[in-house]
Amino acid sequence: MTASHRTPARLLAVLGLTGTLLVAGCGASAATAGPTAPATPVPTAASATPAPTAAPTVAPTTAPTAASATAVPTIAPSDSPDATMDPALGGFAFPTSDVLAYYTSIGFTCKDPAPSTQAAGYTITRCVKADATKGNTTIVALVADPGGVTGDAFIGVVGSDGKTTPKPEDAITDLAFFLGAMLGKTNGTQASTWLATNLGAESAQTTIGDVLVGTYPGDAATGPGYYVEVANQAFMSAPAAD
Repeated sequence: MTASHRTPARLLAVLGLTGTLLVAGCGASAATAGPTAPATPVPTAASATPAPTAAPTVAPTTAPTAASATAVPTIAPSDSPDATMDPALGGFAFPTSDVLAYYTSIGFTCKDPAPSTQAAGYTITRCVKADATKGNTTIVALVADPGGVTGDAFIGVVGSDGKTTPKPEDAITDLAFFLGAMLGKTNGTQASTWLATNLGAESAQTTIGDVLVGTYPGDAATGPGYYVEVANQAFMSAPAAD
């Protein structure tokens, strides 16, 4: 993005080239320009909030998606704590530090925070995990303001070979549990139900609380797969990074 402010219509452009370049070797992407931040963003006072600790429960449904002629299950992230989406946490359910700690605990490798090239003053932390059994790689990234409060976060489930699109049923569990980790159990379940009917759409958006939720497919630049992104108004209105 080159515009100085983000609008809901521009949210889906935030991902950029992160997917392809992380999968290609977990190296720096175009969005990692600038010096690495010296430390993890400072957590808010709510950092004692428990992070999600278990995998989501899968509830079958017959709703088809644009991604596949076969049914994709609705995911209820019922094992995610039912935390309130808190304005002090940027409208999300958990502090940035707790979400990153959770993903680290389940085997994701996270890079050090680096300055965001999208929003001035924000830092981005990227985490990645490959699933050799499914042939997929999952990328998670959280973008935090100078106080450590999340402004934007995204997840992508892509083919590890950079060419193959994952099966929707192999991707949606990770995507939906991410929504539980960001929004809490009740709101995450609502967002996940919406996701099940929009997964694979060229561009779909909804609002949960004060947070914009979007889903979009990968392409030749990002890597074939499925993406979900959540952002608050503070991030979308922030001045563009130099």
